[in-house]
Amino acid sequence: MKLIITEKPSVAQNIAKTLKVEKRRDGYFEGNGYLISWAFGHLFTLYDAKDYDLKYSKWSLQNFPFIPTTFKYKLLADSGVKKQFSILKDIASRNDIDEIINATDADREGELIFREIHEHVEMKAEKKITRLWLSSHTPEDIHKGINALKNDKQMQNLKNVAYLRQRLDWLVGINLTSVASLKFGGFKNTIYVGRVIMPTLKLVYDRDISILNFKVEKHFELEATFNPKLSKSAAAAQTANALIYTGIYISEEQIKDIKKIEAIKKEVEEKKLGEIIKKSVKKVNEKAPRLFSLTDLQGYITTKNKEFTADIVLKTAQQLYENKFITYPRTPSRFLNKSQVDDAKRVFNILIAKYAEKYAAKYADLNFKFIESKEIFDDTKVDSHPAIIPTYIIPNDNQLKLNEKIIYEAIVKRFLAQFLPKAVYENCEVITKVADHHFKTSKRYLLEEGWLKIYGKDVGDSSEGRDNNDNKNNKDNVFSSKLIKEKQTVEVVETKILPKETTPPKHYTEATLLSAMENCGKKIDKEDIEHVLRGYSIGTSATRAETLQKLKRIDYIEMKNKNVLISDKGKKVIEVFPVKELLDPDFTGRMEKTLKDIEVGVEDHLKFYESIKEFVAKSVNQIKNTKNYLPQPQLPPQPQQRPQPQPAQPQLQSQVKTFGKCPKCAADIIEGKRGYGCSNWRSGCNFVIWKEEKL
Repeated sequence: MKLIITEKPSVAQNIAKTLKVEKRRDGYFEGNGYLISWAFGHLFTLYDAKDYDLKYSKWSLQNFPFIPTTFKYKLLADSGVKKQFSILKDIASRNDIDEIINATDADREGELIFREIHEHVEMKAEKKITRLWLSSHTPEDIHKGINALKNDKQMQNLKNVAYLRQRLDWLVGINLTSVASLKFGGFKNTIYVGRVIMPTLKLVYDRDISILNFKVEKHFELEATFNPKLSKSAAAAQTANALIYTGIYISEEQIKDIKKIEAIKKEVEEKKLGEIIKKSVKKVNEKAPRLFSLTDLQGYITTKNKEFTADIVLKTAQQLYENKFITYPRTPSRFLNKSQVDDAKRVFNILIAKYAEKYAAKYADLNFKFIESKEIFDDTKVDSHPAIIPTYIIPNDNQLKLNEKIIYEAIVKRFLAQFLPKAVYENCEVITKVADHHFKTSKRYLLEEGWLKIYGKDVGDSSEGRDNNDNKNNKDNVFSSKLIKEKQTVEVVETKILPKETTPPKHYTEATLLSAMENCGKKIDKEDIEHVLRGYSIGTSATRAETLQKLKRIDYIEMKNKNVLISDKGKKVIEVFPVKELLDPDFTGRMEKTLKDIEVGVEDHLKFYESIKEFVAKSVNQIKNTKNYLPQPQLPPQPQQRPQPQPAQPQLQSQVKTFGKCPKCAADIIEGKRGYGCSNWRSGCNFVIWKEEKL
């Protein structure tokens, strides 16, 4: 018998149905040579510091850094979790089970969920461990996966990096959050510190500060309108003024002196005639945008739909995946593997048939053609999981909720766009000379829609769209006319001075912030991220949305319409936090890249762990030694009152448990219902650490 352990009950049910495991037991399925059971995500969590030793319950700087020699785990305090683990423990120990198949999500976190369970299941005999690695939950892919199980040795690097990531975040979170809160915190002012949240917050801080400090500079442009002078016969064939065009004065630097631009304007008007000294007309082919990675999907959907957040996109895509409609969504890849050619062709044919039937008029003139191109299928650019595409299981309209329908259709269109012709544009540039002054005219005309046709009126967002200067019909392109040519004389019809102002950078949106996290805030080509710098990022595709949610939850950032802004609290934290490496996106990017290198077997996990411990110890001491404090909110002044005699109270001091000394006034720290606070609070001391989850 084989035991399959999945991450969620719904996945277990799907696999059981596919493998015809039909007997439903309490907490598992049984039949056809299999037991199939499940977790509820993580069943275990790491010990808190106080679980190792009660002395760590005391909020004292002296107790940190704390780096356990061995990390310990405890079951989540949930009755359902405890019951399910008990079931897993019992069935995994059965004598008739000779193989345990890890079927959790095929990523770091899924690997960790299984390892936590496996290491806490006590078995009399060692059982074979294998890995079911799925990119979709369709019956065909499940059967393929079952017939090609990975052996446990193949998963050791992923196992190592899963544990490393968890312990790295625990060490940074527990140590630096505790020490920063003691050093800088106060009344309702816990200082949350995390490996991923800090550099992300710094990106928002830097952008907001650059906007705040931006100084608007005024300058001027000169626009001239020209009318080519034609022969009488040529002119007669043209509609009046049909060839009139405008150009902008070419200047090496911005002109800020109004008198200078007025002088140029006067010279141009007095000259009255000019000459076309350069004309360039080039056809440009524009290919469809790459297939969706998770970050691309989140950016695309949140840009087009104000009701979506990155977190909602991820959760909705995950539901589509579990319902077998799309492939694994938590992927950084924008390409497919070569081994997917046949599967992709099958999906392509099914979708074309469906859309041809449903939207016959709309799609009748689309020239779809399946191609096996390296622009789509490239093993060297697939990281762990390929890009997100539809599966061969096509939902009916009534099977999808509105959010699911929006995301599913976006994935379908992006997939089908790969197999349409390229869009063809004509880029036109004309340089006109008047006196010794040059004017530039640039136009872009759409000649052939190609893949743009599938978007119809949907086109116009940041990922797929026509430029405002695009003209759908090339007959509007006056520069294609042979009547306009180099050395052509033109008449100056009009000149205008255009007042301009420099504009500040734009605030981050969730879409642009996710993209910045993907490349550590640097302008790096996505091809480099996928290939040369694979893994260099802040967080991963699977975790970035949750990072943004955490930053909102702990009041470090706030949303204003679509803009992500730093809060007052977040600003103060950035300005006072002394461990600058943790604020540096590049530092975190290199750390994430090392984790990726460990996963692929080119870095040593033990060596990296030693560097983590050194970094945490150094950072704790750096925080301890800083003298900067966050400004504390002031309590309102208390009215002066005459002391009142108090009845004698029983001496209960010995019965009150203390947790160290207050860093502000040296009184005892005691536990309250919502936090740990100073016992001298009646006299005005406002030190408190609230009982909230650490990051």
